[in-house]
Amino acid sequence: MQLYTITDWLGLVPFCFVFGFGILGFVQMIKRRSFLKVDYSILVLGGFYLIVMAAYILFEIFVINYRPVLIGESLEASYPSSTTMLVMCVMPTAIMQLNTRMKKKVLREICSLQSET
Repeated sequence: MQLYTITDWLGLVPFCFVFGFGILGFVQMIKRRSFLKVDYSILVLGGFYLIVMAAYILFEIFVINYRPVLIGESLEASYPSSTTMLVMCVMPTAIMQLNTRMKKKVLREICSLQSET
């Protein structure tokens, strides 16, 4: 049960990134006084995140498979894993955005997953 609780809380990490990029886009919209003047990459990212959220909700409503173990007193959806889906969709796009937005090379290298060969 502890592992379930830990992964449940870690599932909030992608939401923090989505929220952060949403705030970034909102601030750009306010400063630039137009929705159309928000960076194109932020607009595309927002659209992608909306599609991911729709898929997340879809798989919570239309369950393909249930967990083999009862948690609480009810069956829970287990496939596709909503936490895994969120992490695999949000984190790579967050890394791409952060790499293009970070000014200091050291920070980019720390956050980058690319290895030098």
